[in-house]
Amino acid sequence: MTGLPDAVETLMPHVAADNTRALLAASNGNIYDVTSAGTLSAPIASGYLNSRFQTAQFKDRLFAVNGADAPAVYDGSTWSDAGFSGTGLDATTLASVTLHQARLYFIEDDSGRFWYAGPGSISGTLNSFDLSPLATSGGELMAMGSWSRDGGSGPDDLAVFVMSGGDVLVYSGSDPASASTWSLVGVYRIGRPLGRRCLVKTGPDLIVLTEDGYVSLSAALSEARSSGGSTSPSDIIRSAVMENARDNLYSFGWQAVLYPRDGLLIINAPSMRNQYEQHVLSLASGAWCRFVGMPALCWAVSDEGLYFGDGAGGIYQADEGYLDDDSNIEAECRTSFQPIGERGIKRFLMLRPILAAESPITYTLGFDTDFSNAEIGFEPNYGEVVGALWNLAIWDEEAWANAITAFTDWHVIQGLGETFSIRIKTSTRAQPVRIIGFDLMHQPGFGL
Repeated sequence: MTGLPDAVETLMPHVAADNTRALLAASNGNIYDVTSAGTLSAPIASGYLNSRFQTAQFKDRLFAVNGADAPAVYDGSTWSDAGFSGTGLDATTLASVTLHQARLYFIEDDSGRFWYAGPGSISGTLNSFDLSPLATSGGELMAMGSWSRDGGSGPDDLAVFVMSGGDVLVYSGSDPASASTWSLVGVYRIGRPLGRRCLVKTGPDLIVLTEDGYVSLSAALSEARSSGGSTSPSDIIRSAVMENARDNLYSFGWQAVLYPRDGLLIINAPSMRNQYEQHVLSLASGAWCRFVGMPALCWAVSDEGLYFGDGAGGIYQADEGYLDDDSNIEAECRTSFQPIGERGIKRFLMLRPILAAESPITYTLGFDTDFSNAEIGFEPNYGEVVGALWNLAIWDEEAWANAITAFTDWHVIQGLGETFSIRIKTSTRAQPVRIIGFDLMHQPGFGL
C-alpha cells in the first residue's frame, strides 16, 4: 500500500476478543486502518503532533502514546482518548506504555519517572514513581519491559527499566505503591540504549539494543559491562553494530521485532545518509545475516505476516513470495576466514557448493585467502519453476512442480594461504535457494 501523506513511523497491530485482526499506521499525525491492501481509506483519527507511537495491548484494547498528545485507545472500531490523569501529570508527556502483571505503566518524556495505573484499569488515575535517584549514570527513562525468566507470564515476572545513560533497574513485585510487594532487585550497567523501541522479548529473555551491541538481559545481569564477559548474542557482528550505533545513536528507526513464523529476530538499524538496514538473527541456529534494500522506518507483525513502513508513505509486506517488488531477490553469503587441517600454507584446488533449489540456478563464486577481499558480481537467475501453481492449477491435469533438488557442481579455484573464505552470490526469482554446505579440495604445503 502506498499513498500515505508522509513517512510511516509506526505500525500498530491489534487483536480483538473475537480474534479479528487489524493493522493501524501512523503518518503525518493521522491514524489509518491499513489491514486490507488496496486503496487507502480516510484516517480514523487525525491532528496528532507526531506519528511516533509506542503501544501496548490490554483487555482487547490497544493503548498508544507519543509524548506530545494525550494517551489514546483503540477498541477495534473506535480510536479515542484513553482518559488517564494524575496529580502533577501532563498526560501529553507520556511517551511509552508497557503492560506488566495486568497493569499499565507509562513513561514520562524527559524524566526519570514512570506512571502506573490501578490493577486491571483501562482508564482513570495514574500514580508516579521516580527512578532518577538510583540512576547514577543519569539520563531519562527510555523503555520498560516485563521479564519472565521462565518464558511465561506470571507473578514472578520482573519489571525492567532502561535509562538513557545505560543504567538498568530491575524490580520484583506487582504494586509500586507497596514496599511489601515492590522491591529493587538491582541496578546494572550496560551501553546506552538505541531509542525507545530498544527492547524485545525472546522466550525467557529480554534483548536490549545498545551502543555496545544487542545485549541479552539475563547475561547482562550476571556480567558487569567492564568485566569483559559476553552479554551479547551479537558479538560476532559487534563491529558492524557499534559502527551503526556510533554514527546513528540518536537517529529514529532503531527497533527490534520478533518474527515467530520464520524464527527470526529482526533489528532495524539506521545507517548513513538516512538509509536503513536490518540485522537478522536466526533463533534456531544463532547465525546472523543482513537485509538491505528495505528502507524501513518501523516494523510490525500482524496475523503472522511481517510488515514495514517507509519514509515515502508506503507499507509493504516482507518475506512473502520470491520476488522483491517484481525484481530479483539478490543474496550474498560470505563465510568467515577459517583454517583447515594442520597449520601451514595450503594450495586450494577445487570448490563445490551444495545448493538446494527447485530448478537449475546460476550463481557467482568467490574465494579469498588470508583476509583478502576481492569483489564478485551477481549472476542473474530467472529460475522459472516448471509445473503447477498451488491454488491456481487444475487438479489432476497440471504437472506437479519440481521437487527440491541438490546441485553439487565442482569448480576449479586458485588460492594459496593458511585461511580461506568462500563467497557466493545469487540473483533469483520464482524459487527459494538454500545453501546446504561447501566441499573444498586442497593440497598441504611444505616448509623449506
